[in-house]
Amino acid sequence: MINKINARILQAQKFYTKAKNVLSQDKRKDHADFTNLRQRYYQNYWKNVAKGLDASLEDIGQGFFRINKDDQSTYVNHSEVMLDDHLSLKIAGNKPLTHKLLSEVGYIGPKYISYTLGKLDDARQFMESLDTPVVVKPASATGAGNGVTTEIRTYKQLEKASIFASAINKNLLIEEQVEGGSFRLLYLNGEFIDAIRRDQPVLTGDGSSTISQLVKLENIKRTQSEVVTALSPLTIIDEMRTHLSEQGLSLSSIPEKGRVFTVKRVVNENSSNENHIVRDQVHSSIINLGSELTSILDLKLVGVDLITPDISVPLKECGGVINELNTTPGLHHHDLVFEKDQVTNVGEQIIDYIFHNKNL
Repeated sequence: MINKINARILQAQKFYTKAKNVLSQDKRKDHADFTNLRQRYYQNYWKNVAKGLDASLEDIGQGFFRINKDDQSTYVNHSEVMLDDHLSLKIAGNKPLTHKLLSEVGYIGPKYISYTLGKLDDARQFMESLDTPVVVKPASATGAGNGVTTEIRTYKQLEKASIFASAINKNLLIEEQVEGGSFRLLYLNGEFIDAIRRDQPVLTGDGSSTISQLVKLENIKRTQSEVVTALSPLTIIDEMRTHLSEQGLSLSSIPEKGRVFTVKRVVNENSSNENHIVRDQVHSSIINLGSELTSILDLKLVGVDLITPDISVPLKECGGVINELNTTPGLHHHDLVFEKDQVTNVGEQIIDYIFHNKNL
C-alpha cells in the first residue's frame, strides 16, 4: 500500500514539475509585460527617492541602480537594498526555523510542523488533529505566495498541495489556517515606520464574462493602465479554484453585474484598491512586539506579517499570530495603496538610514 502511494506521489510530482516548467515558459511569454512593468515601476520609485534626498540615480544595467549622494553610494534592485547580511536573510527566509526561534522566546505563531513528501502521513495526522483548515507552503526559497495553498481540508487536497509546493522546495510546512486580516508591519533598525492591511484580491462581475475571462481582463488592465495598481498578475492555480469553490463559483461561472467577490485567500496578487494604510490603528503592544522580533534576529529591514481579527487589540486577546518575517519586503506594498494621500516614503527613510550608517 505504501509503495502504491509513493508511486502515485512520484508520478504526480513529475507531472507537476513538468507543468511548472511549461507554466514558467508560458508565464515568461504571457506576462512579460509584468516584468517590464515591475522594472519601470521601481526605476521610477528609486528616481523619486533619489530626488527626495537630493541624490542622483544611475542605471548600471541588469535591473540594478546606484544611488549617489556627495561621496556616498548604495545599490538597489527592485525592492532589495544593501542592509542585512546574507546569513540573516537566509535564517529569516527559512519559515520552520523562524517559527522555532520565535517560539523559543515565547512569541505566538500558528501551529505547524515541517515535513517532506516522504512524511506525508505526518502532515495528514497534523491536519486531522485540528478543527481548522490548513495551509501548505514551501519551507524556504519562496516568496510572493508562490507554492502556497490554503483552505485544505481533505487528504486529497493535502497531497496535491504538497506536491505543488515541493516543486519549489522539497522541505514543506503545514500550518493551521488562522482567520483574520493580513497585516504587514515594516521596521527599519527596530523602528516601526509603516503598517498595511492587505486584503484579498477581488473582481467585479459584468454579467457577461466568466471568471476566467475577468481574470484575463484584470491582468490586461493592470499592465495597460496609466496608473500602476499592481506588479503581479492574477494567476489561475488550484488555490484560486478552491477559493472560488468555497463561494459556490468556478472559473466558468458568470457573476451577475456588480457582484464583488474574492478570487483568492492568498493576498500577494491583490491590487492597490485592496491595500490600506493602518499605521495609526496598530496597538502599541504589537508595535513593540515587532521591534523585539527584529532585535532577536538582528535584522535591519524587515516586514513582520501578522494575521489577526483586529490590529488595534493585543494579539493574545483576539487570537492573532505572527505569520512570517520578510527580510526583503516589497516596498511597493507601502506605495500602491488605496489611501494615496497617507503614503509615507519608506524608500527615502531606508536610503537615508543607509547613508547615515554606512561607515558605522
